[in-house]
Amino acid sequence: MHRKPILFFLFVTSALSILYPSPKANAMLFKSDIFISDSAGAGWDTWGCFHNGTYYLYYQIKENATYGQGFGVANSSDGVHWTDHGWAIHESDKNTYYCGSGSIWKSADYDTSGKFICNYSEHRQVDGKRTQNILFAWSTDFIHWTKYDDKTVFKVDTRYFIEHGRWDCISTFPRAEGGYWGTWTASGKEVKGTVGIGYSEDGLHWITLPPPVIEPGVSESGGMYSIKGPYPIFNMVSEKAQVAHFNILKVFQKFL
Repeated sequence: MHRKPILFFLFVTSALSILYPSPKANAMLFKSDIFISDSAGAGWDTWGCFHNGTYYLYYQIKENATYGQGFGVANSSDGVHWTDHGWAIHESDKNTYYCGSGSIWKSADYDTSGKFICNYSEHRQVDGKRTQNILFAWSTDFIHWTKYDDKTVFKVDTRYFIEHGRWDCISTFPRAEGGYWGTWTASGKEVKGTVGIGYSEDGLHWITLPPPVIEPGVSESGGMYSIKGPYPIFNMVSEKAQVAHFNILKVFQKFL
């Protein structure tokens, strides 16, 4: 492990996962960064979270592929000097392309288990074609992660979305009745330029809802962050590669 400075640039946003509605955490956003790991080749997407006075930065790792083969983790007490822990999750032998990024939230049984859940994605073969699937892992310390088995794999809902398109990067916020609402990157069938939306009672098993019409159209769903009021803001990448910010009511107004 090695402590090092990390430089933050301001031109592309990768939102900090908000685990607790505290003013300090709500004010924090991670930016795309230069981060060179001593223990693994680092590259592509980053995401992170803040918990009990510590920042955790996750970075996709690419060593023998164009994109990520899994992700690593570093932590910091000040957001500037980081301790790199290297690999956190490796791709499985079923992955045929790259592992996508995700975010972190409390498990439904956090009060008794102390577990946090992260999501990531792999491309697996379906009918001879590459298909992106969302997978999950759990941790109690944000550094050591254990994969859930394939029973929890969240597959493309082909009622609304293209089976061989995008399907990754769940971001969540709590439901009043328990569990979570979520948004994720997804390629719409009839509704274009949209995102996946749905809910889960346990943070692992997800129910997809009909996709919203979003103007202007977007190509990716990003992280959540809190503002004054009952609902968070989340960012999405528009089809013109611009970062757009939406109140969550814009996509969940039929269901909240």
